[in-house]
Amino acid sequence: MLVTATADLENELILSVASLWEIAIKSSLGKLELLRPFDQLIPEQLEINSVDILPI
Repeated sequence: MLVTATADLENELILSVASLWEIAIKSSLGKLELLRPFDQLIPEQLEINSVDILPI
């Protein structure tokens, strides 16, 4: 169901800034391996995938 929802171009994709904080924390602690540094990977992926950030 998630794949269908994210594939539909009519749907707005939103990611909580809290989720980004969690990704950054896990990565900095070595509990999450990213293919590239967080500060390069995340902005690029947000733009490529047209994802908006939901503020707190």
